[in-house]
Formats: sequence, C-alpha cells, structure tokens
Amino acid sequence: MNTLNCEQCRLELIKEKLLPSDNKSYCLKTREKDLLKTLYNIWILKSDISLELKTKITECYNNIIRENKCDFLLCIEPGYQEINENYKYTFQMKLGEGSFGEVWKAISKNLTTNESEYVAIKTFKRMSEQGRRELLRELQCLRNIESICKEYGVCLKNFYETLDGKARLVIKYIEGRNLNYLNIQKTLEERKQYKNFIYDLSIGLDTIHNLQISHQDIKPENIIYDEDKEIFRYLDWGLCCGDKDIQGYGSLKYCGSPGTMYTVSPEIFQKYYDVNTKKFMEQIKYLDFDEMVAHDIWSLGIVFLRFLTNTQEENKKYDEYFKFSRNQIWNLVKPERTGDPEISDIIFQMLEQDPTKRIENFDYIIIKLVEDKEEEERLKNEENMKSMEVDENTTDVNMTRDEIVYGRMDPSLLTNEPEPDPLNSRSMIRCGNNSSCRNIEEMSIN
Repeated sequence: MNTLNCEQCRLELIKEKLLPSDNKSYCLKTREKDLLKTLYNIWILKSDISLELKTKITECYNNIIRENKCDFLLCIEPGYQEINENYKYTFQMKLGEGSFGEVWKAISKNLTTNESEYVAIKTFKRMSEQGRRELLRELQCLRNIESICKEYGVCLKNFYETLDGKARLVIKYIEGRNLNYLNIQKTLEERKQYKNFIYDLSIGLDTIHNLQISHQDIKPENIIYDEDKEIFRYLDWGLCCGDKDIQGYGSLKYCGSPGTMYTVSPEIFQKYYDVNTKKFMEQIKYLDFDEMVAHDIWSLGIVFLRFLTNTQEENKKYDEYFKFSRNQIWNLVKPERTGDPEISDIIFQMLEQDPTKRIENFDYIIIKLVEDKEEEERLKNEENMKSMEVDENTTDVNMTRDEIVYGRMDPSLLTNEPEPDPLNSRSMIRCGNNSSCRNIEEMSIN
C-alpha cells in the first residue's frame, strides 16, 4: 500500500470521525488530541472493517500522533502551559501569526525563585533543515544585538524545543503598539516630536548596523512604540542577516526573502523578484554588507514617508514605491507636506533609487538632528534667561514677606531695618488688605 500523505490522512480520519469535520488546518487542540487517542483505541477494535482500512488508518494515526511526521501543530490555547528546565510558561493571549507559526504573550515563572515576568513566545511548526537554518540565523542575530536590545531591539530570554520537536523563541515582552495600530501622527503632534521619531529610529538602526547586523524587514508592523520607555524599537528579526557566519550553519549573508512589497528597495526588486511567479527568491545572497544597509535605509525611508506625509488613502493606493521617479518621490515628501524642509531633505535622500547615491549611513541624519536638538536647547535656555531678567526688572521693593518667600524678590534687596513689631500700631502702615494684620492693629490701638 502506498504511504498516505498528511492531507489524505487528515481527510481519512475525518471520514472515520476520528477528527472533527471543521478541522481544516493541521492543528489539534489538546482535548482533540486526547479524544483522537481514545476514539482510535475504540475504533481499531472494531471487527466490521477490512484489514486494509485498519492498516491505512493506523498508519495515519501513527504519522500524526506518535511519529509526528505530519506538520501538525498542537493548538495553543489561553492557559496552555509548557515547562523547560527551570521555567514554566503559561500562554495567555495570541499576539499574531504567520507562516512560521504564532506569537503569544505568556507568563514566565522561575521555578526556583518563584519570580514571574511577561514574555513573548514565538512558536514554530516542525521545520525542514532549511527552516532550521533560518531559525538559527534569527537566534544568532538576537544574540549579536544583546548589548543594545534594551534600547533599540528585543531581548532574547530563552530558546528551547518541545518534546514533539517544536521550537520556541522566548523574548522580553514590550508593552506598546506597532505603528499600524498607533495613531502616529496624533501621538507625535501631541508630543511635538516628529524629529524625535526620525532620530530614535535612525540612531537605533545605525547602532544595529555598527554590530554588522541588518534587519531586512523594516515596516510599520515591525516597529513598536515602547510605552514604558517612550522609545521606538525594532521587532521580528526573522529575515535578518549580517556580515558574520553562524558556526556550523553557514553565512549570515544569506537573508530571508522580503515579504512586504511596499518597503522593498528598487535594487532588491530588480535582482530577486520573479515576474513570472510574482514571488521573491527563497533566500537573498548579498555580495557585501553595504547592500544590506542600503536596503534597510530605503525601507526606513518608506516608513517615514508613510507616517509623516501620507494620508490613509495614499497608503492604501501606493504599494510599489520602488517604481517611482525622483520627481514623484519629491512630490510626496516636499516641505509643503512635511512642514519641515530638513525632514523633507532627509527622507528624499533615503529614497534615492540608485543605492550608490543613497545615504550611506545615518551620520548625516543624526548630526543634523543633534544640531537641531542643541539649537532648540539653546533657544529654550535663552527664553528662560529672558524670563528671569523680566522677573528681576519688575521686582517691587515693597513686596511682602510672603511674596519674598515665594521667590518674587531677591532677599538681598531687603533693607537692614529691624523686623516690625506686629503689636506696634505704627508698624501697621503696610498691612494693606490683610485682615489678620488689621485685627492686630485694632487690638494695639484699643
């Protein structure tokens, strides 16, 4: 008998009512897996089925449950738990999913200290050798950015495999929203920090590049605003690569295939996109690290363009910026739209179609924005000095003691005259409208 593939097995098990009919994906919930075992044990004892069918169903059952040859992913549900060495992970809420698997928010509990913290767990289905290399490449990139992960990226906490061969990548959980769910323009307007937005992401990516690592998948979904630290961070390092090798697993110069069309640079589209299949190559082989950097800079430029100048309608309309001419790009980022000539100039230079003419690194952007920050600080200090001068010039030498205490007057301006006696009526000349002072004056007269 020919070996059945996974899809045939799934349909056969549904037909024999060993799997629910609505199970359309390779996913078994915990209770379904336990039920399948029970039903199979009952079903296999039936005497009214042929030996051939019994053999076929047994093969399917063994492939899925025992040998795990099919790519069935045990469904993770809220409350689902896993233990790895000294940690227990309790899955709480699904944050997202993709072709690789799912991302969950979970509680990580140290079984020795009983300390707990929130983490994000990236789950992976059973992988081919190629998929395993890609996972290890992401793992290596996360380890390489460990020194700066608290400011610009995500921090790796753990990596382990389950008993049935599924990989888990555990990273520190960040409270916040990615740019697709964050009203970035409103947020920036409220804080008046458009330049800070550019500065944070530019200096972050520049720091990452200095570690010889390239993100390669910069897009709004992969940038999160950390609400606790009030900074922007880069997420999802699944396509990252760099100018190093992974010991035992080849070169980091092989990057993952771009998955988002509107952030792809012109040179990557021209070299690696197949117009017939309308897909990118499975992997991209860079000749040097400068090419990786150039692609990252273009992608970040598109993020700036979409969130600082475009309307929602334009974002839905444009998805092939790599085909735009220089004039078309300028019309999108001109000062009339950004409200700032310097921001327009920065984005325009980041979106140069020729990678050899594109900004080579972020030195220009960072220096420019640092100069702006210093100028803003200088103007702020001058304004404070002027305010202090106005206060000094308008000081009234006849101010009361309370007014002096609250800082309206320099105490050195006081005369050396002795403090007036409140019971002396002649000292009440400067009581003004102070009722308590007048009461004392009346008592003194009487």
